Amino acid sequence: MTVVCGPAQPTPTEHGRAALSLVPDAVRVIRAKGRIDAAGDFHPQAIYRFSPGTEGGWAQAVSLLSAASIALASDPPSHILATGPIFGNFVVGRRLARHFGARLCLQYRDEWTVMRPSFVSTFKGDVEVERKCLAAADLLWFINDGQRAAYQQAFPELQS
Repeated sequence: MTVVCGPAQPTPTEHGRAALSLVPDAVRVIRAKGRIDAAGDFHPQAIYRFSPGTEGGWAQAVSLLSAASIALASDPPSHILATGPIFGNFVVGRRLARHFGARLCLQYRDEWTVMRPSFVSTFKGDVEVERKCLAAADLLWFINDGQRAAYQQAFPELQS
């Protein structure tokens, strides 16, 4: 198994260290290029700084995609599980699945554009980007039936 994630926090919390200790040594961790500052903000490589927005940051999504594409080239995945929030992960998962011909599962731990919580950022075009991610998914995983029903109502194409 391979995990693709953002750069390490400069000062990990106790909970973060505890969570990382649960990751088995056999799991390969690929990190996006760039850095996280003390406030938790992502600072991408200079080339990505003027990218368009998406929840979680387009620049971080592009950096994740680049790091994963290179690292997985010699051992391509057969399945991709993208979990959100952050929903830039769905964009990365969709692109990686298409690039490697892998199956894609999107795990919704919160809502992106449907009943969006206040802490989830939105940008112009998010609904269309989310629709493309949903269409590319082989499997959708919602945390409860209410969330699934809300998404089926907002995206009628999910009713089938």
